[in-house]
Amino acid sequence: MLFSSLIAGFLLDCRARNLSKHTILTYDSALRLICNFLEDPPPEAVTLSDLRRYSLDLQERHQYAAGHHPWMTETQQTLSPWTVHHNLRPAKTLFAWATTEELLPANPAERLRLPKLPKGCVDRFTDEEIDRLLEVTKSPYYRDYAIVFLLLDSGLRRGELAALAVADVDMTTGLITVQHGKGDKWRQVRVGDVCRKVLWIYINKHRSPAGEDETALFLSDRGSPMTGNALGCLFRRLSAELGFRVYAHKFRHTFATN
Repeated sequence: MLFSSLIAGFLLDCRARNLSKHTILTYDSALRLICNFLEDPPPEAVTLSDLRRYSLDLQERHQYAAGHHPWMTETQQTLSPWTVHHNLRPAKTLFAWATTEELLPANPAERLRLPKLPKGCVDRFTDEEIDRLLEVTKSPYYRDYAIVFLLLDSGLRRGELAALAVADVDMTTGLITVQHGKGDKWRQVRVGDVCRKVLWIYINKHRSPAGEDETALFLSDRGSPMTGNALGCLFRRLSAELGFRVYAHKFRHTFATN
């Protein structure tokens, strides 16, 4: 059995346990990265040293915002500590599962320590950065303005925002219904009057006419529902244009802090 086969078995178990699609996709993408780094060996051949090499590679790896699109600047930055953790935790979960299922004689990740996260330092937008975000997204695509405004006013996760339907927004009360939140849980959040006005204008004036038959709240230019990946592309474009990092969880941190 190869490492990729172990991953496939683990993801099958995740589906059997009815984990959320977002959780399974997170596991899948992170585990495929480590599988490629290790060059898909037999899982019993993976050692603690291999995992530490991967951890170090993540910490030294750079993400580029250059050359792929005309709006990108010639900059690069190392992966954030949170991103490193995001990619390492699924490996620990995988090996713990494989050991419990007696697919491996021992857990090579048991003594793998995750890098320390900065203490007392929450990555959030400053007031000036919020002003810039709202300024550059208000035109020509009011949809992007509505997305930024809703994230700042609700603390929604990226996947939760992408899954919203028009019917999930109650313009009278300001309640936003999240049908499938983290852990596939249902919940509601409330937004303020200004955000309600922004969403009303977006839905009634700017939402793509090509998507009249679509129920999704946020649509692409072609009228199809926006995906989490499409939102990621939007945030990367804004990062390059504005000169500071823009990503979904940073909106959540900002919402919680403010």
